[in-house]
Amino acid sequence: MLGLLGACASAPQPGLAQRCTAGIESTANQLNATKAKDGDAKGDRARATSLVASARIDRAFDEYADCLEKVEQAQAYLRMNQS
Repeated sequence: MLGLLGACASAPQPGLAQRCTAGIESTANQLNATKAKDGDAKGDRARATSLVASARIDRAFDEYADCLEKVEQAQAYLRMNQS
């Protein structure tokens, strides 16, 4: 019985997977757009870039909740960069 529960818990979640992929793509596009701006917030962009890279690793291992968390953190850094 425990084996069955474990299998269910690790089953892919299509909605989360799609949101993870869309979030990575959107955030990567935002990062590319900010490269053209001045270099005042290089640290924030570097943090966001690292988070996107980490989110891609999470996606590869079907860790979609972690992926989404990192995408949201990266987007927060980019918002700080814009203000």
